[in-house]
Amino acid sequence: MKEHFSLKLALTLFLIIALIMSLFAVVRHQQSNELFESQVTNNSKVISERIASQVSPSIWEIYLSSVNRRFSEEAASAVLSSEMKNLYIDAIVVYGRFGHVYMGKVSHAGEGVEPYLASLHEEHLGNHPNRVDHPIKNGSMTIGKVTVYFNDEPLREQVAKAFKLDLIQIFFISLFIILVLFFAIKRVLIQPLESLKIAKNTFNSLDEGILYVDNEHRVFNANPAFSRMTGFGLDHFVDKDCDLFSFDESDVGFWELIDREIDDHNTWSGEAYCSGNAGNVFPVQLTVSQVKNDENQDICRVLVFQDISKQKEAERKLKDLAFYDALTGLANRRHFEELMMQEIAASERSREKMGLLFIDLDDFKFINDSLGHNEGDELLVEMARRFNERVRNSDHIARFGGDEFTVIATRIESEEVLTSLAEDLIQLAAAPIVLQGKSYKVSATIGISIYPKDGAQIDELVKHADSAMYQAKESGKGKYSFYSSALDLKIQHRQRIKSLLRNCLDNNELYLQYQPKVGLNDRHPMTGAEALLRWNSEEFGLIPPDEFIPLAEESGAIIRIGEWVIQQSFKKVAEWNYKYSNKVVKLAINLSSHQLHNTNLVPFIRREMQTYDVDPKWVEFEITESAIITDFDASVVVLQGLKEMGFSLSLDDFGTGYSSLSYLTKLPIDILKIDKSFVFEVGESRRAESVVETIVALSKSLGLETIAEGIETKVQLAFLKELGCELGQGYYFSRPLSENDFENYMNTQFGASDNVVFLPGE
Repeated sequence: MKEHFSLKLALTLFLIIALIMSLFAVVRHQQSNELFESQVTNNSKVISERIASQVSPSIWEIYLSSVNRRFSEEAASAVLSSEMKNLYIDAIVVYGRFGHVYMGKVSHAGEGVEPYLASLHEEHLGNHPNRVDHPIKNGSMTIGKVTVYFNDEPLREQVAKAFKLDLIQIFFISLFIILVLFFAIKRVLIQPLESLKIAKNTFNSLDEGILYVDNEHRVFNANPAFSRMTGFGLDHFVDKDCDLFSFDESDVGFWELIDREIDDHNTWSGEAYCSGNAGNVFPVQLTVSQVKNDENQDICRVLVFQDISKQKEAERKLKDLAFYDALTGLANRRHFEELMMQEIAASERSREKMGLLFIDLDDFKFINDSLGHNEGDELLVEMARRFNERVRNSDHIARFGGDEFTVIATRIESEEVLTSLAEDLIQLAAAPIVLQGKSYKVSATIGISIYPKDGAQIDELVKHADSAMYQAKESGKGKYSFYSSALDLKIQHRQRIKSLLRNCLDNNELYLQYQPKVGLNDRHPMTGAEALLRWNSEEFGLIPPDEFIPLAEESGAIIRIGEWVIQQSFKKVAEWNYKYSNKVVKLAINLSSHQLHNTNLVPFIRREMQTYDVDPKWVEFEITESAIITDFDASVVVLQGLKEMGFSLSLDDFGTGYSSLSYLTKLPIDILKIDKSFVFEVGESRRAESVVETIVALSKSLGLETIAEGIETKVQLAFLKELGCELGQGYYFSRPLSENDFENYMNTQFGASDNVVFLPGE
């Protein structure tokens, strides 16, 4: 924009100066021509007069007497020759009284001067454009005339050169004048005009609304953004009071506060509300400033404001994201902690009790893993809705994380209020829910802590409610439990076990026992054994597997422990099979879900198999239904890899998990293992016997072997034999044996003769 103004100014000045200087040049040229004509005429007159005065005596003497003619002619000729030296003279001719040529001289360029001859020069000189005649007098008598023919070309060339020089001078003078005027005008006029234009364009193009009011709060100017934001035209407000702004969606006290701030600080900035033409009220960021003149007198006030509706909405959404769960809309963990702080402070002031309910959905993992995350999310949303409808208006419910919810029950008079609330929430959770067109039932387990009895801090109350929830889980799903101090000892014990698990291998506290597997024919020959992990802690002594293995899985220590079990098992099974080369000793090794989903499992097994020179037919890997259900497709890939390496695969605890025929058709297994919980009830429960019959029949129909664990009585053995179950293990045949005892057991089986067999229990 600035360059545009400068160019226009320069062109305008150039044209004006060029016009003035052109007129000046024309006048100067005209004056030069007139001066030239005057000079030529004057010069010619002077020359002719001078010649006339010189030749007049000679002509007079000749006129009087011809005695001195020769002398007179020579004198006159000398005068003409002298004058002919002038560059401007072409010829001089002197005529007598009666018009005869007295004498003359003619100049030829480059050839010198020669006498005038009428026969040679008259025609040429007759057409000569420049001539001056002057009479020759003697007193008052005219005795002849002098005609001077002059050449004006040299003079004209001088005039032309002078004119060109004038033009050059005019050009530089004009350029100087243009530059001086350009910078002077630019400084004095154009720059302020440009600044004004920029200010105007800025005023009109700003996204912020700008409003000018006088000291009486009457509007006298506004920019287009004002109209865009409010919907009002400027003419609607000109010379009217500005009543658009308020602090709380009303106009009470707005200008009173602004006037006080302006008086004290000359400016004010903050958030306010603006009323639009459509009756809408929207939040704005507003700045009001006082404008003063050079004498420090108040002129007007300028209000600059910006619509912050989107910003406020974004802040609200950010707040929702920061304090509310995006899926369920409940308070998130962060907001829960803030609410807890507030309610703890309120309870401390009022000396009232407050309860914290920690809710865990027992079967959520199965729904989420088997049906998919979308259905899992749908379940969480529905549970959040049910729980939210039950809690009181004074209570707070939050999604603590995953499938865990918390309820802050405020101002409780007795524990019965919490009991009733917990029972209702459990009942609501147990109501069927339809997912993918099928009805499912889940359960909720709840732990309860009470302020201030169970803690005065947030982390204490949450920790104790969580402990109570785990205590409730141990007694079964869909239960609730209040925190008691006895739970702390149990939690501390669990944490200590987790801590000791990190060093149990380095301290050589783990070892393996081996429980034989036998054929269920009449002779009961041993077919192999199952490797069972044991832990003899230096601090606690023998710790049952069902206590430390879940903790090892929770802490992640199961990966390293599982690798140690595989190494020890491979080492022993190779040793035994090379020792008893006439028999095949098959060792079953259990794999946890964490191992099964570890990408390093198959490469590790392949490497250890080569290290200990293990034949895959010596090893059987046992997996449980719960180990594969979390990621069935990935589990199948791992199991298929083991199968291709030549290992046998057994599905352990069949019938206790989420048994599905579709799983059996997809899993590359060789053996179904009947869980001991069913075998224990054989002979006592017809329902358990029916389950065992079904599993054996199903196994046969699928071409799989069947093994029953937990056989302890002849009745159980006979029932299984009758069904055609091929393999078994249990105390009826042998307890789990140490390494030395198991080797002695094998010596009894294989050492003396192939025909010598041990029939335990007989």
